[in-house]
Amino acid sequence: MTIKTSELWLKLEAKGIVQADDVKHIVVISPWYIKVLLAISGWLGALFLLCFVFIALFWFIESLAASLFVSVVLIFIAYRILLRPNNEFYEHLGLAISISGQVLFIWVISDWESSLMISLTLAIFQGLLTYFMPSFLHRFFSTIFTAGALAASLAILGAPQLMASGLIFVTAWLCLNEFSFAKQYQRVSAVMYGLVVSTLLLNCNALFGTDVDSSLHRLSETAMQMPGWVSNAIYIIALVFTVWQLLVANHVALNTGFSKLVLLFALLLGLVTLNAPGIGVCLVILLVGFAHSNRVLVGLAICSLVVYSSTYYFMMEETLLYKSGLLLVVAALMLLGRFLLNSTLLQLKDK
Repeated sequence: MTIKTSELWLKLEAKGIVQADDVKHIVVISPWYIKVLLAISGWLGALFLLCFVFIALFWFIESLAASLFVSVVLIFIAYRILLRPNNEFYEHLGLAISISGQVLFIWVISDWESSLMISLTLAIFQGLLTYFMPSFLHRFFSTIFTAGALAASLAILGAPQLMASGLIFVTAWLCLNEFSFAKQYQRVSAVMYGLVVSTLLLNCNALFGTDVDSSLHRLSETAMQMPGWVSNAIYIIALVFTVWQLLVANHVALNTGFSKLVLLFALLLGLVTLNAPGIGVCLVILLVGFAHSNRVLVGLAICSLVVYSSTYYFMMEETLLYKSGLLLVVAALMLLGRFLLNSTLLQLKDK
């Protein structure tokens, strides 16, 4: 390696992004089937261990205070296990023990009278686990649970769709700036993927086969409800914001005809997909993944888009004629946008 390459490698190694090319730091990558067997072994081992503990201490954990103590102990044990070097068995063992501790914690706070306090406490609890637990999988799932708890909290306050629309901002910004947090990259990457999945789940409610909006509305403890146009406006602004951030990141002047055309296209896409926000969100994730050459985001967005579009078409809330027309308009808009953007780019190259 050249001197500059060596210096860059040392900086990345110091920040924990790469591992040194040394025998002491070589990590043996097991085949996928070995990883699956180790994962199954870890979950089975944790299951039998926890069954033994719960049976032996059942009389003890009947008390809420004792349950809280056992919950903290289990989570601390999981934390110590997850500090070990990369090992699929230990990682899944620690994850299973941590989930057991989290279940005990939820059981402790489930007796509270206020649903809002329960959801907020759960969100804070999961947020702390996201930050402190030294495991990608644990941080990934804790991020999803944090987003779900915050969505439930906003639903109780009368704004069931605010989290789904607002989360697009945070997800898009973090995906576009993930490498700005080099020292915290291991933590940020897990949070990023967790937010992407949370955004897709909250916006692509047709995937669940039930109306998630109605479920969130039923959680509301107040007669005051946020107007529907607020979440729609946030959704459209989020799409335009993501495109604007991509233009800025690629050093494209915002006062050019090309930039204005791109922003207009994002605005029209948001307006057309108001009744099917999953399409717009999937396209945003696809665009961000393509811009950063992230195959995981691209694959996740494509699969979600295909599944959402096909599932949305057969949902019975609206007529098939309306939904087929909506999908046709979106497809026509995409093709027209491609033609106009390519024509504009050719004109810019000629100049």
